Amino acid sequence: MLNIMRIPVAKEGSIFLIVSVLLAAVSFSFAWYVVGVLLLTLFVFFVFFFRVPERTIIDDKDLVFSAADGKIVQIKRVEENEFLKTPATRISVFMSVFNVHVNLAPVSGRVAYLKHHQGKYLNALNEKASEVNEACHIGIESDSCRVAVKQIAGLVARRIVNRIKPGDELSTGTKLGIIMFGSRVDIFLDDNFRVTVKEGQTARAGITVIGEKIR
Repeated sequence: MLNIMRIPVAKEGSIFLIVSVLLAAVSFSFAWYVVGVLLLTLFVFFVFFFRVPERTIIDDKDLVFSAADGKIVQIKRVEENEFLKTPATRISVFMSVFNVHVNLAPVSGRVAYLKHHQGKYLNALNEKASEVNEACHIGIESDSCRVAVKQIAGLVARRIVNRIKPGDELSTGTKLGIIMFGSRVDIFLDDNFRVTVKEGQTARAGITVIGEKIR
């Protein structure tokens, strides 16, 4: 993680920051002021886009937190046949270009499943995006729960960067990776959890509780 002007920035954004600021410097050196200003504006956008805000994360085995910042666009019952292999509730969080794009582990546990799927690049708001778009499917399990997370590329977002590997032990809030630029994350909860959010609600990764274990 880089620190630009005391703003923590994801390392995946370093190339964008370096190139934009270097090109801006070159533009100003040739008195191409309009181009230079545009490139500096782009630099500021990249700092904003790749920012990684510090957050106080609660690790509670009875709670599932959002894995992404954004708007909860859909809550739907589906068959999760890849990891949970059971009916589940899918909570879909849409990330616009203005949201923090680093995804966080919604629960503590071991990475029991990790698979990257090639696919299409439909608009992430399209319901079919969860099934046909390029995606990375993550399964996390512990003694107390099993939760699936799906990072989904969208119309603009064409790169999913994943930082974890099978067998990794995660704490709630561990950085899973980042999707560039603007996309969607689905979290799948089995019937051991009660959904605690509603469609249209704003979610914050590692902060917003989306599910609570049924006792």
